[in-house]
Parts: sequence; structure tokens; C-alpha cells
Amino acid sequence: MSDCCNGGFESLSHQMVVFHDLRCQISDLRCHKLLAVAEALEATSYLPSFILKPSNSHTPNHKTNPKNMKKLILTTLTFCSSLFIAQQASEKGILGDFDGNGTKEYAYTKVSDCNDDCDGKCETTIYFSDKKIKPFVISPAKNGGLFNLGDLNEDGKDEVGFYPGWCTSCWHGFHVYTLSKAGWKPLVPAISTHCSQWEEEKFPIKKDPKKKGYVIITSSQWEDDDIKIKSSSVKVN
Repeated sequence: MSDCCNGGFESLSHQMVVFHDLRCQISDLRCHKLLAVAEALEATSYLPSFILKPSNSHTPNHKTNPKNMKKLILTTLTFCSSLFIAQQASEKGILGDFDGNGTKEYAYTKVSDCNDDCDGKCETTIYFSDKKIKPFVISPAKNGGLFNLGDLNEDGKDEVGFYPGWCTSCWHGFHVYTLSKAGWKPLVPAISTHCSQWEEEKFPIKKDPKKKGYVIITSSQWEDDDIKIKSSSVKVN
């Protein structure tokens, strides 16, 4: 496995040069623009030379396959759409028993001081419908995906997962929080993830079914000039 744009499109290497950075840096709020590009490519068999990898040819336009290019762009849209859906879930709230009192409440997010280019403090606050549960802030984060992870440490409370939104990069830390007597704290250190890990549907954390009190953490690591996805069992209780 290489980068997040190398998913069965090895024959499109010249297109990938451009769309690697596009795919790995684009904001989910701008993903809809790719759809218009894909539709335009379906109607033409040419691409402007400035978006292609430099070659020995000085011809102004290089012929390419618009259907393959559209497929590549739509793959990018699929990843961006998953982030958008997660963001929508954050806005509506997720349901869980986060304080362990036997009653479920909603958790939801609000972002402050963050423009479309991620300028500002970019603080995302996680609030709860039960006002007895104190909110907490994650920064920097331009909103993001909110998850009910279930009771990972078997303390009777559901843990909160948060995947921060940002304007650049395919690398994001996945945060896992648990409510203690002293307040919210990380259950484990932030888990390094790359967009390719999410595309392969390898979720960052889950209970270890074979070891009580342990979780399986799956993370993305940069090793030997490549992205490696690794899993390990970690004690949390």
C-alpha cells in the first residue's frame, strides 16, 4: 500500500500526481466542487496540460480517458462524503450513556473562531444534552466526526470518539475520551490515522474480544517511505 490516492489506479500515474495532493488536502466542505469536475470530464476526452505530469511532449493538450478520471475523482468524493456524513452526525448529536447513570443523553459539537481556511483558534467543543455533564474542548479542530464507542474500559460509561476536521492533510489523530470523577480525560493517546486507513474501513479502536480490559488500536504509521497500518492490543482497565 502506498498513499491514499493509490487505490487500484496505478495505470493513471500522471493523473495521480495532481490528485494525490488534492485528495489528501481538500476540505470536506469543498468536496462538492470535484463532482462538477467529474461531470465535465465525462463530456470531454482532453485535459489541460497544466494539470498533467510534465512529459517529453510539448503538446498543449494530452488525451486521457475521462471515464477513468471521473472514477478517480468519485473515489475522492466517497472519502470526503464519509467525513461529511460524520460531520452531519456531529451536528445532530450522538446518543449514549456517557456518565453511566442509566439514562442516555445526546453529545454534539460546536466549532468557534474558524473560517473556511482554518484560520483562527479553531476550537471544537463537545456539549451534552444533560447539562450536568461538563463540555470539553478539542483544538485545533474544524468540527469533525463524533462517535459513541461504547463502554471500552468497562466502567459502565460509553466513551466518546472524535475525528477532527481540518483543511489540509490526510493525517489526523483520532481522539478517545472517557468521563472520570475528575472530568473528561483521554482513554488512550491520540491515535494516528491516515485517510487510506479510513478507506479500508479499519476503525482506530475497538474492544479486544479475546482479552478482558483491553482494546485493539489500529493506527497509521510512516515507515520505510510507505504508510503502514498496524494493530495492537492495549490495556485500558
